[in-house]
Amino acid sequence: MSSTDDPPEAEYGTTLLLNISRIVSRVEPGKTTLTVEADGPWEQLARFRAPQAWTAPAAQTRGDIFQRVAGRAGLVVTLASGDRAPSDAWTTDTPEFAIAAGESAAQTLRRLLEPTDDFLRLSASGGFEICGIAATDDAETDGAFVFPMSDAYVGDYSHILSFERFDERRPNWHRAVGPDRYADTFLHDLAVAAEPWTSDPVLAITRDLSADDDSKATAAAERGFHRRFAVQPRAQLVTPLQSAIELYDVIFVAIVPSLPDETYPWDYLSAPYRVIGRGVDFRRGPATGAPVYNSVLDLGFAAVPD
Repeated sequence: MSSTDDPPEAEYGTTLLLNISRIVSRVEPGKTTLTVEADGPWEQLARFRAPQAWTAPAAQTRGDIFQRVAGRAGLVVTLASGDRAPSDAWTTDTPEFAIAAGESAAQTLRRLLEPTDDFLRLSASGGFEICGIAATDDAETDGAFVFPMSDAYVGDYSHILSFERFDERRPNWHRAVGPDRYADTFLHDLAVAAEPWTSDPVLAITRDLSADDDSKATAAAERGFHRRFAVQPRAQLVTPLQSAIELYDVIFVAIVPSLPDETYPWDYLSAPYRVIGRGVDFRRGPATGAPVYNSVLDLGFAAVPD
């Protein structure tokens, strides 16, 4: 809703710098199309391979190591700030790290990120932005959505076209393995609501050569659990286009009863969630043929167990 006295502010998504990799021209009766395919930084990293073996100097952090590799692949890596700033594991940890000849830069990045609870998203420069999410305050949301919409929510909430939440089997036991020791973290040891399958052990393992004492191994196990927990898909939200929402933003979803005094069994769906995937669904309206753009947001839980 808008008026000339209080017009809405324009929203713009992240501007992406991509490399065109393929152009397809197609002609058929009544229609001519041009399809342009483009590569992003992941594909650029995958194309670059280390020309020789290399071992990182002892004083280099994970961030320093990846800056070096990304620079050789022609990418710029930046660090998020504020609540999204990377963790100490990325900015101060100095791991024992080696790259084999022929290893792709994409694999190098995955190995550097694996023992941390940091993530990445595309940046306007055409490279990556490293983000930390473990310490984010889930009370500070970047958007709010409600179903069903009514006059009481206009202006404060965005409309939900559909919302689906699912619970499924997931790792509940994480082990970090160092050069001569290991440490475990279990779901039932953390402040997490019970899940249907917590008695059925599902193991995930992280290899971290820096975990050379008990405290480092324990910290690595906790970070590995945080990492998997944070990006586990828990829900999917479809809403009219939300171009300002970014990866790892925290949003609040409210599922409310249609009538004020209605007994409602779906209260548990209302919660803060973290955006872990985002896409745009385009289609033409069935009546007028006008284009319709919807945001499809994959969501995880906002709170990371501690």
